[in-house]
Amino acid sequence: MDWEGFVFEIHYADKTATLTDYTGDKKKVIIPSHIKENDDSFIIKFIGGHKVYVNHDDGYLDREFVGGRLYHFRMVGAFRESTLTDVTIPESVTNIERFAFPDNTTIHGKCGSKADEYAKEYGYRFVPI
Repeated sequence: MDWEGFVFEIHYADKTATLTDYTGDKKKVIIPSHIKENDDSFIIKFIGGHKVYVNHDDGYLDREFVGGRLYHFRMVGAFRESTLTDVTIPESVTNIERFAFPDNTTIHGKCGSKADEYAKEYGYRFVPI
């Protein structure tokens, strides 16, 4: 599901969603705390990534069989390949993949939140809101 450049994987069983990619070109974004699809609302709990398939194995790639054929891929963080410089992360997010953002990104969020913890752990600039 694509919503204003954010690409989500919906988890119908527990009414949550994972942000897997960002196709927009904004330098500053505010990640929503939830999204709506028809009459349902889904809480954004995870900022993950997506698979990028490549033609060769450099020894650092993962592999999977699809339809009896071997494919090589690497995981790319949701915003890793964007021009993003500032992101505001809602308190609903409880898990953020290691390489979700470009190195120079400033993270905005509540003190004590997952956004705060992530910024401190990986050396991102954090601005409390």
